[in-house]
Parts: sequence; structure tokens; C-alpha cells
Amino acid sequence: MVHIVVVSRQNLIRRLIADCLAAQKDFEVAAVLEHEEEAPGVCESLRPDLLLFDVALDGVRSALSSSAAVKKGSPAVKIMFLTGLSDSSLIADARERGVDSFLFYNCVQEGLVTCARGTAGGYQIYPSEEMLRQTDPFAGMFTRREVKLLCMLCSSRSREEIGAALALSPSSIKGCVSSILNKTGYGSISQLLSHMLSRGCLAPR
Repeated sequence: MVHIVVVSRQNLIRRLIADCLAAQKDFEVAAVLEHEEEAPGVCESLRPDLLLFDVALDGVRSALSSSAAVKKGSPAVKIMFLTGLSDSSLIADARERGVDSFLFYNCVQEGLVTCARGTAGGYQIYPSEEMLRQTDPFAGMFTRREVKLLCMLCSSRSREEIGAALALSPSSIKGCVSSILNKTGYGSISQLLSHMLSRGCLAPR
């Protein structure tokens, strides 16, 4: 029996995911949580086989932080991200935090149960390059440093804060912004950020 903890800020989605998984004979939903921050403590207490995060725009940072904490305190627990965001850069952040599998909403009908079962069984499941291109038109366009810069700008960080966090001088930040705009054809970084946020192609970190 695979014991699963489900985390989602949205009540309807939380219930839909839990009901879908509970309908499987080899799954048991051990807990359903509303807040990502609860996950590390619950995993230490219940020791589930799988922790499933439904990652929304306003919960990206806490989901990533909680995933790292779970892997540190309960390393045997497998972690799966499910998201409607098109932000392909979230995949790299998830890998860095030890997330085992990653699934976009547009694959849920066919893939949720299969992905959950495979992840619990020790497989790492991530979108293919073709899937990423279909989901995020900006996938692979930016360097890792440019992605981090965009995420920090999206979080309304000041240029001073960004410079300190990424070890970049003001001229380097300006150069990165120019490179990003040249790649996308946008006239201003605010226009690009607005477009990416509206499409779910970027989330604050």
C-alpha cells in the first residue's frame, strides 16, 4: 500500500486529487494539507511513501522550501510536484530541492495516477523536451542566471537586493536585462514580466 500526503491551497483541487488517488486500490491518502509549511512535520510524523504538492503561483517559494526540508528530515519520502504553471524554470528549482517527479496539469487525466505510482516506486518522472516546448514558449531561451534574475524581478526585489543575492554588479544586471530583452524582442522588462506572469511562464521565488 502506498501512503500519500496531498498538499494544495485550493480546496476543490485538494479534494479532487485526494479522491482520485484514494480510488486506487494500492493507494491510501494519509493526510490532506492546505499549507506547504505543514508538510515537513507531517512527513516526520506519518512517514508517507509519497508527498504530492499542488504548486500554485503564490505557493512556489514555500513548496520549494518545504521540499528541501522534507528531503533533509525524511529522505525516504518521495516528492511529486503537480502544477498548472507553465514556468519550465520551476523544474530546475524542483530538482535542486530533491523533488522526484514533476507533472503539468495538462497531463493530469492520463498521468496523475501513473506518475504517482511510478514516483512511489522509485522512478523520477519529468516532462520531455517536447512537452516543455509545448507548455512554455520561453523554455530553454534563458540562461540559469537570467532565469534567477527574472524570478527576483518578479518578486519585486530591488536591484540592490538582486545584486547581493546573485553577486552581480549594477552593470552586470543591466547587461542581463538587455540580453533578455534582445532574446524576446520586448521593449521593457516590465512588459515581458507581465506577459510571462499572465501565461504562468514565470513564478516568484
